[in-house]
Parts: sequence; structure tokens; C-alpha cells
Amino acid sequence: MLFPQVFLVDPLDKNSRELLKMAESFYVHNVPVRIGLVFVLGGDRDTCGLDDAGVALAYAFDYIRQQDNGPKALTFITDVYDGAKGGDITVDMVTKEFKSQFADQDIEQVFGKNSEYDFMKRGGADFLAQAGLQDFPQVLLNGKPLKKSDLNQDNFEEGVIAELMAATPDLQQNVYQVCSCGVCGCGGVIAEFMAATPDLQQNVYQGRLHDGHNTLEWLMKRDNVLPRLNSRVLSGAFKKLDLSESMEDGLTQDYERFQYLSSRDMASSLATDMKYLHRSDEEQVYSVSLWLVTDLQTSEGRSLAYSAFKRLKHSNDMRLGLIFNSGAPSAGRVDLNKAVYVAVNTLSNTLAKNFVTKLVKEENFEELQSGAKTLKDLEVNGMDMTAFLAAYEKQTGDFLRVQRLFSDRVLEFTGSQRGIVANGQVYGPLRDGEVFITEDVDLLELFVKQQSASQLKTELVAMNHTGNNKLYVKQQSASQLKTELVAMNHTGNNKLYVKQQSASTLKTELVAMNHTGNNKLYVKQQSASTLKTELVAMNHTGNNKLYVEQQSASTLKTELVAMNHTGNNKLYVKQQSASQLKTELVAMNHTGNNKLYVKQQSASTLKTELVAMNDTGNNKLYVKQQSASQLKTELVAMNHTGNNKLYVKQQSASQLKTELVAMNDTGNNKLYVKQQFASQLKTELVAMNHTGNKGSDLVMKVAGLLATMETSKTRKKVKFGGDQHSVVKIPADPSRPSFQIEAIVDPVSTAAQKMAPILLVLQELYNLDVRIYMNCKEKLSEMPLKRYYRYVLEAEPRFTSDGRLMPGPRARVAGGGS
Repeated sequence: MLFPQVFLVDPLDKNSRELLKMAESFYVHNVPVRIGLVFVLGGDRDTCGLDDAGVALAYAFDYIRQQDNGPKALTFITDVYDGAKGGDITVDMVTKEFKSQFADQDIEQVFGKNSEYDFMKRGGADFLAQAGLQDFPQVLLNGKPLKKSDLNQDNFEEGVIAELMAATPDLQQNVYQVCSCGVCGCGGVIAEFMAATPDLQQNVYQGRLHDGHNTLEWLMKRDNVLPRLNSRVLSGAFKKLDLSESMEDGLTQDYERFQYLSSRDMASSLATDMKYLHRSDEEQVYSVSLWLVTDLQTSEGRSLAYSAFKRLKHSNDMRLGLIFNSGAPSAGRVDLNKAVYVAVNTLSNTLAKNFVTKLVKEENFEELQSGAKTLKDLEVNGMDMTAFLAAYEKQTGDFLRVQRLFSDRVLEFTGSQRGIVANGQVYGPLRDGEVFITEDVDLLELFVKQQSASQLKTELVAMNHTGNNKLYVKQQSASQLKTELVAMNHTGNNKLYVKQQSASTLKTELVAMNHTGNNKLYVKQQSASTLKTELVAMNHTGNNKLYVEQQSASTLKTELVAMNHTGNNKLYVKQQSASQLKTELVAMNHTGNNKLYVKQQSASTLKTELVAMNDTGNNKLYVKQQSASQLKTELVAMNHTGNNKLYVKQQSASQLKTELVAMNDTGNNKLYVKQQFASQLKTELVAMNHTGNKGSDLVMKVAGLLATMETSKTRKKVKFGGDQHSVVKIPADPSRPSFQIEAIVDPVSTAAQKMAPILLVLQELYNLDVRIYMNCKEKLSEMPLKRYYRYVLEAEPRFTSDGRLMPGPRARVAGGGS
């Protein structure tokens, strides 16, 4: 069956009783599910069936399941429920019912401390510890928890039937006939069945699921299948940090300055100064940046850190930083917070990981504090322990004050509380005794990556990868000079296009292609003297062909010298004609260099010089143009290792427009910047593939910024019959990002008097596209508004020349007071 259904219940809980009765109904009515039970029991491991009624039910269930079958064992539990008649269940009730059905069995043997029927107790505890689930009862359908609102008899029945009837037409009819008795409470569960089958059908149709697959294994490999269910992670972040502010380095080292920063600036400063550990020593872009908030002087803090470091050993897409939320000052021999801080900031990545992992192990900490071991005893291979100990002794406690202040003011954590900040999203504080194991860190990493991190890593990080690097510049000026430059740095391709048009009717097209095995140079020239020259130079593997075709109305001399030397390929063409046009073309294909010089002089006094240099790590394009309109444009594009900088400088006599689009990823690298802020905030996004953390910082900050803009509200489209006569339209500035506001109001109402000044103030602050729909009442016999007032609101506070706050705004009504 494709629909395993697991009930996680406390058999003594009254809400769980109804769920177990519905589970029995499923079996009786042959609902197509495979039912499983996990008992959530109280007491410790030594509690037996004679001490606790819940444990007694688990022992009885296990005995009947082994001796007979599971359905009969479930029926026994519902029989006990019927006997209790809604009251509390005691051990005597369970044993009495058991004795009535199995008179020949020894109660002590089945329910005592040495009972062999404790599988449900032990197996349930192990399952719950592994699954990480909380807040019971719960019902899992294909591993997915049902909504709490469905865990009652009415919704359970209706939802299950609706979902199951959506699966297939044949299944719909049969399930409906099975459940039409009105007794089975399977609504919500069957609804989940039916929601799952369309996705399976689509994957079968598209060939992604076929007879060669094990369906269960295929389902477990889906992206939406999580390794663990932890409500702390899956319920979402406690709060979200804005890390987008650009801050100077080193503020986290100066408590006196740090304490006066705003919460946003504190978070951004910490992001700027944070030191990270990662699995590989090679710098790369990481999708997930985790900040571990912990106090390593506490046992729970060390346990959290150790779980995170264990996960770090197996993660290729996560980096880990530490925030030391210390409580009381260290009273032991070794301040573990300080030792780990010094290790992370002074040792190499590999040495720091290995050393810190040793430090946070519980047995090592206890021996350090007792004096049985010293820091020297935990030295890792390759570590300079003398230098480390000197740095440890020199390190002050200011960093603890800074990070404690951050934890208190920004994260709202009390001293020693634990938590995790993942890409700016805060998960915590963890409760005392709450366990967050390695599998939970794995779940959190996967959860954050699925939200936005993986996509951001692909689309927002500009990497010099096999692909495309396109630069588009469009220029228009009063002199009707138009130049388009497209530079593509593709593996095996380097194309330069320059098209020039001027008032002197001189047109020049130069196309230089540096392909594997090909080097083609085309020059076409037309001038007033009707001289036409075409030069094609092809440098193919094993071939060096030079073609020169020349046609002229008068005496033309041509001298062609082709030299194919090691590392050099020089072509000289000198031309003289009646129009005194002189052209010199020099093409040099040297190791790491490809230079094209074209100098042209004509009657229109247009001079163009194009120099294209493709050197290792450099791609420079210089275009200098001079024309009658005195237009000068310089474009410099440098593609260096770790840098992709685009500079465009333009000077023109009138209305010059330039559009620059840089795409540099596997085939494409798109950078989209969308900015929406409550006040004139500018954001500059620069993606550099540089040795360091810039790319990972970018993913972390953008992910955090996007998380702060999430909303659970759905956008609703205003439907209207027409907007010619009853809609006021105030358009936004189309050159800037804008907000769209649609207001629906009765113009002669109290609400309209308040809404109008609010819209005016918003329009003053932001770039708004406003539509006001006049929702007027019809057939009014008298004026509906008899009282008038003005809603007073200013866009921003105002100050006097000496810096004092001016009195608040006032509205003055004619004939009355203020």
C-alpha cells in the first residue's frame, strides 16, 4: 500500500481515545491504509505495567499482537475505553479486562518488571527520540503530520474521504461505497491519500517513476522528504535579522562603540566580523551560514556545539560560526568560550575544527576543569600550541561582553540560552532540556536551502565560469552617432562587434573571432572615393591563408607581408588610393594577447581607435570616439580572477542613455536587484568570485532580507467593471521601483477624510502607483456626511535650525480653533 498511517498517541489521553477508535474503524471498513501505532508513555525505563496504566495497555497490546494479531490487540484497547465510559483508566481496569479475555495468563508475567512484552514501550521511545516529534497526539500519513484541526472525529472523516476520492476514478467509487456507512471516521486521512496520488501519477506519466523503481525508496529521495521532523525547525524562525547594512570591520572588537549601535547595525556588524569553519579548506560559496548561539561552559551548550561540528564534517554547503552567549563568569580552570574563540580566530580551518571538536567533548571538558588534562594535552597535529596559549592569555573578555549584548538586545536570549541563526533566521531560544542533535542540524540545513538559499547561490553569485560574459552598451546622442559593443567571453569564443555610424556616411564593421583553430579578421570599408577593400585572414590548424581582393577606380598599390612566426602572426596591409585613404591593419596573435589596431582617416574627420586585449585574467575593451558632436565614450571591462567590474563613463551633449547587462554564469548569470524599503535606502549588490567569504555573505544577507519580507497574506486582485469615470489614477515614476496601492472608498464618508491625508503622506515618502476607486452610494436624499475634520499627519519629524524638535503639525479649521 502507498498510504502508511502512523498514530502517535498516549493511550490514556482522552483525545487519543477517539483517534484509536477511528483507527479501528479504518481496519473494520477495509480502508486502503497500513496502520501503525506508537505509544507515547510516561514514566522512566523501569516503569512496568503494574505501575502505570498506559504502560499496562502497551504490554497488553504487545502480548495480544504476538499471540494473535494487531487488529485484535487494538480492539482490546477500545474495549478498555468502553469499560471506562469516558473516565480515567487505571491499572486495575486494564488487568481486569485482560483477565476476562485471557483467564489462563499470569498477570505478573505479562505486566510485571520482567515482562517480555515491552516492545511497544521500548520501540515507541526509540522512534520518538529519532523522529523529533512533539505535541501529541499526532497522526502521520506517508510521513507527513496531519493538521491539528483534522484530529477530531468530524474533520477526520470528511477530509480523508475527500482526499482519497481525488486519486483515481475507480478508487473514488470504491472508497465512497466503503465509507458510506457513516460510522467510519476517516475523512481527514483519506484527504491526504488523495492529495498524494496526483503527484505520483504525474511522475509516472513523465517517466520519472517506473517499474524499475522501488516506490518507497523513490519517495524517500524526494526533496520534500525530510530526514527528521522537528517542530522547532519546521514551525519557522522565532525572528528574522536584517543583515544588509554595510558596516566597517572591527566594531565587534570595541564594546564602547558596539553598545550604541541599533539592533540592525549590531547584526550587520557581527555578520561582517564573523569567522567561519567549514568542511573544505578551499574557499567556495556556501548556501547556508549557521551561527551557533551557545555557552560552552554549560553541558547543553557543549552538546549543541558537538552536534553542529559532527554535521559540519559531512556538509559541503554549510559554514559554521559561533556566538558565545555566556552566563556567569567562568569559575573553572579553563574558560572554554575564550579557548574556542581564540582557536577559531587564530588557527587554520582544519586545525580549528579538530581542536574545537576535542574541546567541546564532555569528557575532555570535565578533565580540563579538574586539572587531569591541560590544553596542551588536546593539541592536534600541526598546531603551534605555544602561540595558541600566548594568544589565549592575551585575549580579554570584551568579545564575550559584545556577544552577550548582541544575544540580549537583538536575539532576545537570556544568559546561557541556546539557539541557531541560519541565514539570518533565528531558531530559538531552546528550552532547558530540549535536545538538538546532529540530525536536527541536518534538517535545518536542508530546510533553509529549500527555502531560498540554493536558488540564491545559483542566481546571485557571479562566478567566472564556462559560460557567457555579455556587455551591452547602447548610446544615443544629438550627432546621430550610434555604437553598440557586445563582448562575449565564452570558452573558445571572443567576439567583438563594433558598428559605427556618423554624419560623414562612413561605415566600418570589425568582427574579430578568436575560436579554437580559427582567427578571422574582417574589415569592410567604404568612403567617398569608392574604395572597397576586403581582408580575410584565416589561421586554421595546418593552414594559413591570406586573401586580399581589391577593387578601385584608379591606380592602387598593395603590399602584403604575411609572417607566421612562433607566437606571432603579423599582417601588414598598406593601401594608397586617389582619395588619400590610408589604412594600416596590424593583427598580432601572441600567447595571451590578441590585439587589433584599426586607424582610419577620411574626409569627415572621423577617427576611431579600437584596442581589444584578451590577456590571462584580463579582458579590456577600449573604445574612443570623436565626432562632430564632441561625443566621447570610454568603456573599460575588466574580467580578472575574483573580480568582475564594469565601468561605464559617458559624457554627451544631450540625453545619452546607457544600458549595461552583465551575465557571467554557466550559460547565464543574472543579477536582479529589487529594493523595497520604508525610507530612502540604497542597496548596492556586488557579486565577486574572490578568495574569501564575499559570495557566501551575499547569499546569507539576501536570504535574510527576503525572509524579513515574507508574509502570509495573499494578494487579491481588485475586480471592477470600468475605470473611466470613477477611478482616480496617480501613476508612479516608471524609472524606479514602486509600490502599488489600490484604495476603495466612499468619497463622502468619515473613512475618506482619514484615508486621503494618509495616501498623500505615503506618496511623499515612497514611489507609489495609486488607484482610488470611488465606491459611492446611490440615490442619496441628503448629504451623508455632516461632520468634517482633518486627519493631521506629517511625513517626517521637523527640526529647528538649532536642532530642536519643532512642535507637532496642526490643522486649522476656518471659523474655529486649532
